[in-house]
Amino acid sequence: MLDNLNPTQADIKKESEKDQNQAQTDPAPGPVKDQARGSTTSSAHESFPGSAPEPKFGQAQSPNGTSNTTPRSRQSPTCAASTPGPNLETMKTPFVMKTPKFDSQLPIENWIYAMDIYMACYNLSEENIIKVSLAQLLTNDSGSSLIECFTPAELKSWNALKSKLIAVLGKDQEHFKHLYNTFKRENESQAMALMKLTAFFKKGYKKYNIDEADQQIICEKFITAQKTRLMELLTREKSMLNLTNIAQRATEIERSLTTEKKCSCCCRKIKIKRTLLPSRENARLYEDIRIA
Repeated sequence: MLDNLNPTQADIKKESEKDQNQAQTDPAPGPVKDQARGSTTSSAHESFPGSAPEPKFGQAQSPNGTSNTTPRSRQSPTCAASTPGPNLETMKTPFVMKTPKFDSQLPIENWIYAMDIYMACYNLSEENIIKVSLAQLLTNDSGSSLIECFTPAELKSWNALKSKLIAVLGKDQEHFKHLYNTFKRENESQAMALMKLTAFFKKGYKKYNIDEADQQIICEKFITAQKTRLMELLTREKSMLNLTNIAQRATEIERSLTTEKKCSCCCRKIKIKRTLLPSRENARLYEDIRIA
């Protein structure tokens, strides 16, 4: 075929065939896109099998040289060394409270009040709180004898059971009236004495919401329950005292009376020293008394 063409056309034909052969062996510039997936599929190591594969950053390399498409998240040294914190949900524990123990030597009102608190904390029903109360009463001789006196209706109502316990083991209203009227402060603090007196008044006269008149009555009784000298000084300030400040004021006055008494004893010793100074033997005797 080349013999029928002129030399110029033959050269052009040779160059075109050479360009076509080179185009088939050489890759086109730029990445070749896979139309089926729509992503880049050709790379340098695919075009040239002898070349080393390019490292892919952000992807884990497997031992056979292929890349792992799953990205590996970077961990900081502190995060890798730290252990996961405790689960606060599993650390929460329920409310724990010991069952109030029945003691016949203590006022029954105290035990009943403690059982009411126990019932509220555990949200117990009347049936369950009655069962717990009977179990506690059986731990004491007087309580076990008392169980035989309960009626079936009292064993079904917590309020009826409490009323029966107070009626049998508790103190009546006249008992607390007597404690209030005969109250005298002894060795307890002024605040404790006032608290006892207020409790006796409330239980004895069934006045749990005391008004100003009742507070004034309690203050007057608190003053008369003191010793003679302290009672006189508190009586002078009675118009300025109430339940909120009378105990503190009584403590201040009582402390000042104690200090005054100590000073009077020191002054008495000084007078004795002056009368005994002229005699040397008597002065030595005074020194012995002062050391003692």
